[in-house]
Amino acid sequence: MRLALLASLCLALLTGCDNQIANSTAADTTPAHIEVQGVAEISAVPDRFSLRAKFSEVGTDVAAMKTRLDQQMSQALAAARALGIEDKKIQASSLNVQPEWQWQPERKLIGQRVSRDVQISVDGMDNYIELLDRLTALSPSELQQAGAEVGDLASLEDEVLQRAVHNARHRADILASAAGRELGPALMIIEQGTQLPGPQPLRAMAMESQADKSSYSAGEVTLRSQVMIRFLLD
Repeated sequence: MRLALLASLCLALLTGCDNQIANSTAADTTPAHIEVQGVAEISAVPDRFSLRAKFSEVGTDVAAMKTRLDQQMSQALAAARALGIEDKKIQASSLNVQPEWQWQPERKLIGQRVSRDVQISVDGMDNYIELLDRLTALSPSELQQAGAEVGDLASLEDEVLQRAVHNARHRADILASAAGRELGPALMIIEQGTQLPGPQPLRAMAMESQADKSSYSAGEVTLRSQVMIRFLLD
């Protein structure tokens, strides 16, 4: 019994020693490295704009109102195409007919409200202003700016990500040099996220026809990227 207990104790001690040796060996083989975070931002001016125009009438002759609205819609589409805007950037709705009520002094049906609307995406501030002038001349019931965005967002995303990686390497170079070490290749790269802007409202947008271009401002949007990189130290 004592011999069996002694043998078990020796085996446990040997196992513990083996584990310590294995852990020590693993620690010794872990390469010296440094981990840094890289951050970058890019500001860009929106260059793609959206306009929404609505044409509507109230009356009892739905067919006649439809004819007039179709003519206005045709003119709006012609105005967009004249500026080289592709059809895929134009969304024209079908006819919408709803009852129009008078609520005072009593509830009374006074006719039908017939409407159509179109949303157009246009590239470039000059084209945007020209389109706004042309749509305003058609006397729409509503004319709204649906927002502004950066057209080539994918290229800017690639650029800001590259800048974040360069920023990480620059910071790692400084730290390694301060510690008297040489910076080696990247062992691990983790993208921690890129913040992309969505459609933005256009600032100080005038509605008057032939408005001064200086009264329009698209402002700026900011893209931000962040990465974590582990570099080998030589």
